[in-house]
Order: sequence, then C-alpha cells, then structure tokens
Amino acid sequence: MPPRNSSCGAGRGCWICDGDSDDEPKQVMWVTGPAGSGKTAIMGSVANTCQGKGTLGASFFFSSFSGSVDRRSKRCFVSTLAYQLVQHNAMDQVAEQILSTVERNPAIFEQTLDVQLDQLILKPLRACRDQPQLLEWPKVILIDGLDECEADQYHDMARSDANLRSKEEDQTEILYVLKKAASDPDFPFRIVVASRPEHAIKEFFTNVAHSVTRELFLDEKYNPDADMGLFLESKFASIRPTRDQGLH
Repeated sequence: MPPRNSSCGAGRGCWICDGDSDDEPKQVMWVTGPAGSGKTAIMGSVANTCQGKGTLGASFFFSSFSGSVDRRSKRCFVSTLAYQLVQHNAMDQVAEQILSTVERNPAIFEQTLDVQLDQLILKPLRACRDQPQLLEWPKVILIDGLDECEADQYHDMARSDANLRSKEEDQTEILYVLKKAASDPDFPFRIVVASRPEHAIKEFFTNVAHSVTRELFLDEKYNPDADMGLFLESKFASIRPTRDQGLH
C-alpha cells in the first residue's frame, strides 16, 4: 500500500482528514513547546493550508499582545467559533440552527462557555447530523496561544474581588469545553491546540484529556524560521502508522 499523503488538511491520508482510521483514534492534538519553538508559525501555516483546501472549520488565535480584549480573554471564544461555522456554505442548515438560537436567546453570549457550546454548536450539529452535505463539511478547528488567554476579570472592572478567577482557571474552562466537544459523537471536527507547556494546561492534557489527545512536542532543535507548516504536516502523517504500512 502506498504511504499516506503527508499533507495536513490538504487531502486524504493526513490526521485531520483520516484520523478515524488510526488504531486508537484521537480527536485532539496538543502542539506544545517552549517560547520560540515555532508553534504560532506552524498554526498559521496549517490554517492557511486548510483554509485554501476548505478543511478549516474555525480558528481562534489568542494573543496577550493584541489590542483587542476579545483575543486576550475567553469571553468571545465559543461565539467566534460558531460565527465562523456559520460562514461555510456547506453548513447552511447548521447556520440556520445557530442563527435561530441567537434570535431566540440574544443573552446566550452572556452564558458560560459550556452553555454556549451546547446551544451554539453541539445542538445545531445534532440537528443536522443526517444531512447529505456532511461529507463536504470542513474538518478541523485550530486554537493557538491558549497560554496567552488572560483571566476574564482583568477586562471587567464591575466584578467584585470575591469573584476573581486566575488565568489558569479560565484556560482550563476552555479546555473542558474543547474536551466536551471532542467527546461528542455528533461533533465532526478534529481540534488542534497550540500552547506552551504551562502547568495547568499540561496537567489537563495528561490527566483529564489523555484519552482523546495526541501530543506533539517542539523543542529547540526545530528552526521556527524554516517551513514549520511542512514539518507539522509530515508529523501528522508519521504519527499515524497503520497495519497496512507495516506490511511493507
């Protein structure tokens, strides 16, 4: 049997498109490594490739240096993903469900991330799980810079000291939402999360989400100025040995 296509999101044979054929399928990939190891370069390259091939469902790039509060906190995380899903022509019925939810309950954006996930993403997907366009849907959701997500109260002066949360708590809340999505049988997307190996994030992937997660660690031997997208694409293929390949 010929080797799998090494492209990430570009065609058949990559983890994003064909991960269900793995011996132990995983819905989430955690791309991690120290500062300067090329995580954001990789995610940007993969996002561009997937966007060009129509396999990018949605993305969220956290940035502590952004002038926009929305990119530095969790508050618009789920709603941004839902908004991007609405833009896909192949998901028009899902879009109708999402827009109907917002029309019925405009206050949904003030709810917890868990409630937003249920109402804006999971329920619309369940309602459309039998539609014929399913094979034309995008394949992956990309999350970059999770460790740069700041605690939401830093941007909400109305909160009292009694309700203060740490950034680690908000980051973990996001991870629980992603794990819930990845564990839902009607959620069709693979999820790639890139972050530094901060303690709370590492603990989550190691102890809570281990059953649904693959880890890809980048260290100093990889040159972030090189074509990191090609590196990750080859890794997506190389971590997916199959029984058929073993026969050659």
